[in-house]
Amino acid sequence: MPDGTVSVRLPWRFRGRPRRWTDSEVERLCRRLNGIDTVVIGTRETFCRVCGYDDHPDERFSDGVPQYLICPCCGSESGIDDVTHDLVRRSRETWVDRGRTWQAPEERPADWDPGVALAALPARWRDL
Repeated sequence: MPDGTVSVRLPWRFRGRPRRWTDSEVERLCRRLNGIDTVVIGTRETFCRVCGYDDHPDERFSDGVPQYLICPCCGSESGIDDVTHDLVRRSRETWVDRGRTWQAPEERPADWDPGVALAALPARWRDL
């Protein structure tokens, strides 16, 4: 909506009328209900939070909603292996312990550097 709110219609047994939720209210509700670390409304993420691979044509998160794509580099699945900082940290440790090998080596760009990819991640996913 133009004013930055999200309109949510709750079932009649919960509320008799629709309620307008702000982005911060939606984020708090999602965190509480799903244990999700952050919901980013109106944005999309194409990069893998675990390894930093960002050359995939599809988005991994759309408006904070995971698209359940498997990363061809580290093999993590958006919405499963990268929803919280702890999951990202564990998935990244597993990938590093495996030697940062590619799950789909045929998709690896010739000039791909894992150090550069990880350094390019937003700080909230990089500094774990």
